[in-house]
Amino acid sequence: MSIPYRIEPQPQVTTRSIGNRRVGIIDVPMYGGITTDEDTEYALLLADLPSALESAARLAEAWHVQHEMTRVEAYAVIQGHLAGITPEDAAMELILQHAAELEAIKREWVREFQSRRLAAVTALLRIRLGVTDQTIAAVRKLPRTIRDGLYGVWQEEQAAEAEDIEPLTEDDVKKPQPENELSASDGTKSSGSCAIGSPVPSIAKPTGESSAASCGVRIAACEPSNVRRLPLPNDPSPA
Repeated sequence: MSIPYRIEPQPQVTTRSIGNRRVGIIDVPMYGGITTDEDTEYALLLADLPSALESAARLAEAWHVQHEMTRVEAYAVIQGHLAGITPEDAAMELILQHAAELEAIKREWVREFQSRRLAAVTALLRIRLGVTDQTIAAVRKLPRTIRDGLYGVWQEEQAAEAEDIEPLTEDDVKKPQPENELSASDGTKSSGSCAIGSPVPSIAKPTGESSAASCGVRIAACEPSNVRRLPLPNDPSPA
């Protein structure tokens, strides 16, 4: 039994070329979003990774006991340090007292961030491109141009999902298109049905991988809702 859509989906599949002549070129189909299988594969790849959030929570608990501050206050200081926010004097005192623990958490966070990038690329290769035996270890060895390009596809597809598309009104649905109007997809005359086009998302251009900050994206750009993460102070999305 088919899904009872009020308006049938109107996919616009395009292709993105990744790479160059030196490292090779891959054509990646663009669907306007991450597929369910890709999101599931991504979550499974991340399932056994250590969580920087857990380490930060343990440190916040230790500060709660040692410094008689709330866990939320302690966690906010840790978040601010990871985000590179200039702390107030009281927070700086804590940071200086616990510099080793904070730097250990920062290293964990960077490793987790990089693992998420690699998992996203691996999921795309396995599901969208059919390279079912691809592993995270193999993705680490890919040319950077290919790896970053594929991660850019992941980001762009996620951004396309987040775009607000104004829903059609009842009048829009019932209103026939002019018979002489050309279809945007093939240049033929419209059948009179209401075509729904998806706006073209902007292309995300990731930079280096040396640190989380160098990528230019927040963690939320490459994770499903069921994976825990360490949110930053300027990141409004839920953990």
